[in-house]
Amino acid sequence: MIRRKIAAAIMSMALTAGAFAVPAVAADAASFNDINSSSVFVKQQESDTCTLASNVMMLRRTALMRGDSDWKNITEGSCRSTLWYADVGMYHSYSYKNINVNYGYISGSPRSQLIELLKQHPEGIVAYDYDYPHAILLTDYTNGTFYCSDPARNTASGRMSVSGALISIDGVDSYWYVTSPDVKLGSDSTIKPDYKVTTVNEKWTVTADTGVNMRSEPTTASSIVGGVGYNVTVTVTKKTTNDGYTWGYTSNNGKNGWIALDYAKKATAVLKNNSTVSSTYISLGQTVTLKAASSGGTGSNQYAFYYRKKGADTWSAIRDYSTNASASFKPSKSGYYDLMIKVKDSSRSIAKKYFDLTVDAKLYNNSSVSAEYTTVNTPVTMTANSSGGLGNVQYAYYYKRSTASTWSTVKAYSTSTSVQFKPTAVCSYDLMIKVKDEGGTVEKKYFTLNSYHSFYNRSRVSSEKIYTGEYVKLYGVGAGGSENYTYAYYYKKPGESEWVCVSDFCKTSIIKLTPDEVGDYEICIKVKDDTGTVLEKYFTVSCAKALYNQSVLSANTVQSGSYLSLKAFAVGGSEEYTYAYYNRKSGTEKWTVLKDFSSTKCLGIRAGEAGKYEVCIKVKDSDGNIEKKYLTYTVTE
Repeated sequence: MIRRKIAAAIMSMALTAGAFAVPAVAADAASFNDINSSSVFVKQQESDTCTLASNVMMLRRTALMRGDSDWKNITEGSCRSTLWYADVGMYHSYSYKNINVNYGYISGSPRSQLIELLKQHPEGIVAYDYDYPHAILLTDYTNGTFYCSDPARNTASGRMSVSGALISIDGVDSYWYVTSPDVKLGSDSTIKPDYKVTTVNEKWTVTADTGVNMRSEPTTASSIVGGVGYNVTVTVTKKTTNDGYTWGYTSNNGKNGWIALDYAKKATAVLKNNSTVSSTYISLGQTVTLKAASSGGTGSNQYAFYYRKKGADTWSAIRDYSTNASASFKPSKSGYYDLMIKVKDSSRSIAKKYFDLTVDAKLYNNSSVSAEYTTVNTPVTMTANSSGGLGNVQYAYYYKRSTASTWSTVKAYSTSTSVQFKPTAVCSYDLMIKVKDEGGTVEKKYFTLNSYHSFYNRSRVSSEKIYTGEYVKLYGVGAGGSENYTYAYYYKKPGESEWVCVSDFCKTSIIKLTPDEVGDYEICIKVKDDTGTVLEKYFTVSCAKALYNQSVLSANTVQSGSYLSLKAFAVGGSEEYTYAYYNRKSGTEKWTVLKDFSSTKCLGIRAGEAGKYEVCIKVKDSDGNIEKKYLTYTVTE
């Protein structure tokens, strides 16, 4: 802002720029677009330098029109010593780089006087309002509108309608203007021609990805006063053609101005999404069909399909945009889902439709407890686990003495997946874990817990009968006593009297033993507590040979009508075998049962019509183990 109290004598001084020698240049070097480029205009550097910044812009435009290549070097800093009197303000007259400037006063109507001044000074004039106080650069008067550049930082940048400035035309009291040189716009000037405006009432939707600028006038040289985003529909009240574009006058976000309709489409019928889904409630494993349908919009449509778990933030694509109007969705988990179908027309308008989907599944209780035996006041962990069900699951935990009839609550329904239960007496307890889904379905699972003071060896083996090549797990388990158990593992081979130590006392509670001979193995697992007390427990594990099917055919090729023998033979496993025979022609799926399981070791069949055949011979041992063998033969004419 210029200071209000300015010494008249100082303001009338004319100061000539230092030792600048400016060469004579052409006076028509710049066009209308050149002098209104955004790079020409500046913002004031300090709160009170609006007059200095406005004069800098006027000097820049003059230098451009004179053809100076260094016009960008005209700045507040370069001009301050010549144009500005410290602690007072702008000189009324000055000379800078052979550009001479004077000061004048408005008498009568500012509007008519400023119009005439702008006709004489295409480089612009600096207009000043004493009452505000503030200065702006008036750039031109075009099609009945004053245009300016306001150096205030809280106004728009570049050339704009004076309606966007801090001062009005009617408030202008005085002005700075160039007295020499006499410059004019170049012959290639693109000064805006008069344009014919038509009144309309139309809806237009912006199609440019980045939106479109809203300008003060229907030309790209005018200032930007706002914008309209992609896919936003506005009402156009005036239209014109200018500057190579079709323009529309509209309002958006409280701003009024012109937008280039070349980056918009005239709105047609609103795109509506009429899509459907085949069901909103299915069982896990079933499929729901999403069918896209629409009305309105522009041109041809594309469709996209999405899903997400209820409450999730992000969507997953069932299928991205295509012309296929249906898609299938098979959820992998039960619960509640959101479905979304998008419809997009040729103008890229998008309409969405949402659906709720419930996926139900059988609820399974897979809960467990950490031990079957414990000592008094030693807690066990009850762990809840479930699969299936509907939506989120909650868990509840209960106990009672096995002799009691009523249950006590360890923890009521919550999302906690584990709790601890501490027995207080030497007895047998019943434990129960409940799982409940959002549909109200409840599944229970029961356990028995024995609480002891005494020391017990609860060791066990994973199986009492295996086959050669398999292993048996030896579990060391102690209960009671003083705890801190260690375990030792031994075995005796069939027919031998010496024990073999697999592992001496250690903390390992599970080991694997792989017998290498057929027969009965004796197993001994020892448990030792912290006091050194040792308890032994014995097991017998039988190791048998694995079952092998060594069946054969009497021939690989036979003539039609001849007999073929199917010979079943097995070794290993548990003896007292039985046999079954099947036949089919190659290329067919169904087997013909020749003879079901029996003690028949050989079966004769008459060859049928010519072709290739397959035979399946099954052998089953006394433990029910079955081994199959597939053979082929050819029948000739």
